[in-house]
Amino acid sequence: MPRYHFNIRNTDPLNDEDGAILPGDLSAREHAIQIVNALQKGDEESWIGYVIEVTREGRVVWRIPFDRPSLPT
Repeated sequence: MPRYHFNIRNTDPLNDEDGAILPGDLSAREHAIQIVNALQKGDEESWIGYVIEVTREGRVVWRIPFDRPSLPT
């Protein structure tokens, strides 16, 4: 199974050094949405402009903006 990294992007990027081993790209997307929902819970406006980039083997697989409150899981 591939290892995915979940990097937060804005003016001060935060890189996920460890990542997570997941069965595939769709599972990685679901995991990213869970991270977004957890981080912005109750404080969506503070996260406007942020993006979570999901990478696999150095390539961006998903780019999900935080600008959408309450992303569906």
